Amino acid sequence: NNIDLNRNFVLMRSVFQPNDEKYEKLNSFLNPDSQAELNYFSRFTFLIKSVFKIVQYSLESLRTAILKGQYTFPKGIFYGGDKVQIQSVLIADLIQTFMKPYKNIILLDLHTGYGERAKLHLLAGASTEKNSANLLKIFSKDEIDFADKQKFYGVDGDLLTYFADKIKLNVDAEITGVVFEYGTLDTQKTLGSIESLRRIVLENQNFHHPASTETGKEIKSLYREMFYPSDEVWRAAVLQNTTDKMQKIFKHLEEK
Repeated sequence: NNIDLNRNFVLMRSVFQPNDEKYEKLNSFLNPDSQAELNYFSRFTFLIKSVFKIVQYSLESLRTAILKGQYTFPKGIFYGGDKVQIQSVLIADLIQTFMKPYKNIILLDLHTGYGERAKLHLLAGASTEKNSANLLKIFSKDEIDFADKQKFYGVDGDLLTYFADKIKLNVDAEITGVVFEYGTLDTQKTLGSIESLRRIVLENQNFHHPASTETGKEIKSLYREMFYPSDEVWRAAVLQNTTDKMQKIFKHLEEK
């Protein structure tokens, strides 16, 4: 259904009738209706258009407008849908079933893409939330990227917020959630952000307006590499980073 499930775990149905004005202004740029192309000219054109949009709106404003999630354009990127999907219901039921016996729960939502290459970023909601206070009992403040920090963004309908809020209604436990985000394209830098966006736009464009067979394969390869790099150095680094963070989590749970 072209739905980003990590924008579909909503707590309030009003999320499905949002104001997507900012995204609407970018829609033709983010979701072109022409056949997908992969060549030097198309890459250069996308770079120039991106720079123009950054000058016009600022990089931070663009990130927020694009990545937060949108509920207006069904064929667009980061589309959260117009209703809760069956996957969301099934996953929520499954998680609740397994959580019931436990009193202290750490929810880890694993992602790749955002941030410095081969670095494990810990992402959380606003620094003022109770969940964030719980995280600071495990990790130091400089280890966590909070949603209200400069140059970071929050999203609507994400899985972690849904679990941390909704499951508390059905499970008698203290629940602390955090996103483990493994960087791949240095998206904290402008060029990395643009390249990441280009690959997302290309993949979606190729789905709705397919390129030639060979070009389509290249687009899918670029997209996959952005989320699951074949570089063994990258893979070794994220495993080590994960081990370091998990040791802190285990220590915290043992002390509980």
